[in-house]
Amino acid sequence: MGIDEAVFFYEHWSNSEIIFHCKQSDYEALKHEKVFVITNHSHDIDILLWMVIMNHFQKLGNDICYAKDFVKHIPFIGWHIYLSQHIRLKLCYEEDKNTIETRFRDIAANASDVWVVFMPEGPRLTKERHAESIKFALDRNLQPLMHHLVPKSKGIAVSYEALRQQGYKTIVNAQIAFDAKKFSQPKFSSMMQCRKMQAHVYFERIPFDSIEPTFDGIYKMFKSKDELHESFIERGNFNKNGNLKKILMQNHKSILINFICWSALWMVVTIVGGYSVIVHLYYKDMQNYSNLVTLVRIACDIHDYTYIYLRPILY
Repeated sequence: MGIDEAVFFYEHWSNSEIIFHCKQSDYEALKHEKVFVITNHSHDIDILLWMVIMNHFQKLGNDICYAKDFVKHIPFIGWHIYLSQHIRLKLCYEEDKNTIETRFRDIAANASDVWVVFMPEGPRLTKERHAESIKFALDRNLQPLMHHLVPKSKGIAVSYEALRQQGYKTIVNAQIAFDAKKFSQPKFSSMMQCRKMQAHVYFERIPFDSIEPTFDGIYKMFKSKDELHESFIERGNFNKNGNLKKILMQNHKSILINFICWSALWMVVTIVGGYSVIVHLYYKDMQNYSNLVTLVRIACDIHDYTYIYLRPILY
């Protein structure tokens, strides 16, 4: 399953929704801006959700995410992370620091607006990890985070400095929450079983220099995230001051068209390929292989041109 196909399963297969909570001005600015996104990580579907969001802002393929190095062995999505040159961390500070700095130097040669999405908590939130996080905070006389893990500040500090040198001026404080009372639990199994999910995503654009890239500065940021999440639990939104707008993300037909094109392509390849194998087994006619290659190339060209021309129209 490719990335576009994964987005298809969220948007069209399960008919799941994303509701943005942000100022209208921030929403419009994000379409044309390179940003450093700092977000929480509470569900196994969070990474897929960010793919859907970046596709909405037409940033899919023009983004950088962080992942542990071993994910490159996971079929499809892991291969995408490896081939797309996302940042793969080996959990060794000096080696990871060099990887991050090298990758962000490459951004300077890219004129496009790249989104960098970082989840400082590391692994997703679980009861066991949360208990360890609370113990860590209490041992250091810190007020525990009730809905997050203690953030890892070293990765942010390295990324912050590297991005600042590349001219990044905006940080996006993002918070993800799911309405699991009225809709299905945020799991891959829910999506594959056509169970509708509803994600709520808080966006706040803040100046790059307003965040102090130290443990205290990042911990303070996550304390504010805790308050946001508590607000969502109590009132069903992040709108404490009444100045945020709810924007329902519209599903994109281009993803549906892309999925149909690929499905048709593989159907043609399967039928023609199977036929060619049968012919070869019986007649030993090698010409069938060249015919198959030609047909596959034509089908790929049709798919690519269809997607390229329909995408601007359908957005």
